Amino acid sequence: MNFKILILSGILILTEIGISFTVQAEKENPAVTLISVYDNYQVDPELKTAWGFATIIKTPQELILFDTGGNSEILLFNMGKLNISPSSIKKVVISHVHTDHIEGLGGFLDKNSNITVFIPRSPSIR
Repeated sequence: MNFKILILSGILILTEIGISFTVQAEKENPAVTLISVYDNYQVDPELKTAWGFATIIKTPQELILFDTGGNSEILLFNMGKLNISPSSIKKVVISHVHTDHIEGLGGFLDKNSNITVFIPRSPSIR
């Protein structure tokens, strides 16, 4: 949980000070890049869209999957189109337990179960 708060705080702070993130931004030595891999808004004509959200947080040290969208087939298809292998992800952070943010997790874990998953406490999880 502390890791999630740290990542989210860092993103919010960076956004507040005016560092803009763009879909698949490729800058020289970026500290952090966000790559949209699942959204209901089309950010890339090569990617499938559906209700939900998932993004890759690319740091110099690792790739983190933030949320997993509402469908693992779409998540994995889009990751493939972006040349992102599930095995390259070391952590998954779930923002909240709504199906449009977590339904892709099962299929993702079928491809890469050697990861750490951060899920917030929720009344719906017992």
